[in-house]
Amino acid sequence: MSRIGKRFLRLAFKLTVLGFLFCLPAICFGQAGVLIPTQDGDQPDASKLSLSEMVVDIKIDNQYGRVRVMQIFQNHTDAVLEGKYVFLIPTTAAISDFAVWDGDIRIPGVIMESRRAEEIYERLKGQIIDPGLAKQADDQGGASAFTVKLTPIPAFGTKRLELEYTEALSVDSLQTRYSFPFKPSEYGTQVADHLKINLHVTSKLPLSKFNVEGKLFNVNFDKQDEHEVIARFENSAVNLGEDFAFNYGVSVPQTMMSFIAYRSPEVIRAEELRDPSRANPNPDGYFEAAAVFNEAKRQPGAPLVTKPRSIVLMLDTSLSMQWEKLQKSYEAIELFLKSLTPRRHV
Repeated sequence: MSRIGKRFLRLAFKLTVLGFLFCLPAICFGQAGVLIPTQDGDQPDASKLSLSEMVVDIKIDNQYGRVRVMQIFQNHTDAVLEGKYVFLIPTTAAISDFAVWDGDIRIPGVIMESRRAEEIYERLKGQIIDPGLAKQADDQGGASAFTVKLTPIPAFGTKRLELEYTEALSVDSLQTRYSFPFKPSEYGTQVADHLKINLHVTSKLPLSKFNVEGKLFNVNFDKQDEHEVIARFENSAVNLGEDFAFNYGVSVPQTMMSFIAYRSPEVIRAEELRDPSRANPNPDGYFEAAAVFNEAKRQPGAPLVTKPRSIVLMLDTSLSMQWEKLQKSYEAIELFLKSLTPRRHV
């Protein structure tokens, strides 16, 4: 376990509350954030646990999204409950934060090896301590559904959870679409006693034709221009029957590329001050290049007209590409070949 993980673990034991996070293979569970009482099966029961409050903050900065979710669930029974929390994460996203609350104390989740997390969870559960050790399972196949075991949920009390994830939004034919997964599939429609959505979109490239899809979310716009959109939605007794989705165009008159470079700050140790020649002159760094292509000088939303093309595929079959690497290369080529049209030649 990392040093940070150990520090979180010690803090969690001190405060006697943790968060227990599973990462499952890609399964379409539906909606974002449902808490299921595990004593009576594997289906939600609003008469026992219901969604009292939900706040969703969505920030998109030049096609990079950061989504933060806060949910408070109410226990309507006179019994202490154990619950299973299910949240659908987009396959292109990654969780950056998760926490549960013990009263007014926020306890961050801890990521550790799967078997160890299970052992600690069961031991603390037997001591009537709220266990919440964050555990991430094997992500082969692409992980999208996350579940969290929570116990105890106090009688006639509440349980607050916070989750944050990030994702990069793609541009397809100069159009971008974003969707937050409210729409149910596996567990039926959920009702939020109070729901608030805050949306903030910024872009260096001009935005056009910003459109909120569906009929459920009638957002109020505080600002809407070519480079920034600020909107909000707030209502009570919201039947979460559809996703919160929107789309917009990116106006790029011609192909454009952006470039970001970063190098870690140089750390000078005591011995290096005495002998500067021992300092590392090239600390680690990285760069990222992103491009939006518009060689045909199209407008957002305009139909794509392509000319017939001849395509050459090259595949590395050397010894360094054995087993999994070669298999993934074959899969990528197969996917590409299936996307070809009769007008193209390989």
